[in-house]
Amino acid sequence: MTVTGDAGALPGEVDRVAFGIVREAVTNAVRHAPQAAEVRVSLVREPGLLRVRVTDDGGTRPAGERDRAGGQGLRGLAERVRALHGDLDAAPGPDGFVVTAELPLDTADARRTGERAPDRARVPGFGERSAGGVADGGGVAGGGAGHG
Repeated sequence: MTVTGDAGALPGEVDRVAFGIVREAVTNAVRHAPQAAEVRVSLVREPGLLRVRVTDDGGTRPAGERDRAGGQGLRGLAERVRALHGDLDAAPGPDGFVVTAELPLDTADARRTGERAPDRARVPGFGERSAGGVADGGGVAGGGAGHG
């Protein structure tokens, strides 16, 4: 895990969503890429923004071979990221699966305006997933490192 920038406290909702992204991506790597030798987590804090990136080196399977019995973890996270006016992308990468997110740190102003977050989350291949969920807990800034 690498952390770049100020590792101090994050706004509560951003912290919970970032923790959920990491928890879900790591869980998915364990579940769907057991051959992966490494899962990398990167947190980059910039002024007004937290970038989260989780990659594994477990290779990719063709779309027809993907496990369709999973839950809605990434879909639920995409909704939570949109609510913060952020972006989420989850897709196969060159060596495995890659999950990236950009979370604005100044979410209070966005919520106060009552504006609906634009539909920018992209989670290809997960539209067929059945019921599931994302549990809250832990935190990225508080040392939590998992993605569920």
